[in-house]
Amino acid sequence: MVAYVTPAPVANVLLGGLPRRGLLRTHDLVHALVFVLQPASVAFTPTFHATIPDILPDERRYAHALKLSRLTMNLENIASPALADLEPPRLLYRTPERKVMLTSGSALGLALPVGTAILALTPGSEAEFWPICLGWMTTTGLASSTILTPTGRLLRRSAGASKRPALFAAQFAL
Repeated sequence: MVAYVTPAPVANVLLGGLPRRGLLRTHDLVHALVFVLQPASVAFTPTFHATIPDILPDERRYAHALKLSRLTMNLENIASPALADLEPPRLLYRTPERKVMLTSGSALGLALPVGTAILALTPGSEAEFWPICLGWMTTTGLASSTILTPTGRLLRRSAGASKRPALFAAQFAL
């Protein structure tokens, strides 16, 4: 996260005067380099999975933790973007952005502590845990998406073309 927050405003100041199309082409080349270097980050997953047995020596709890870890990663990678793509745009065609964002912010503010408490108090049975966990993840993911999706539209209306890169860089840094 620090890699995003810190350089975004600085990069905008340093690169804001450059032609955007050329900057995007250069950015594509940097992404290609990242793609080549990305395998260096694969050390995380094996290290993470090697640490779990140290924390959870009981075989049953360890197996359960592995399942939860894998499911969480899969759901995050698949379900979150799908939810973000489906519901918020349809909702924004019929409801003002401000109302959508405020309602979603309130829902998220309520869902996070309530869902956390419910999950913490749920017995160890998978049959009871998973439906609650999936419902909570869906609610928080949808609320987050409906807060973030209208942001680009609001920012676009808030600044002219010359000021947009700085505005979007500032928003990105947040």
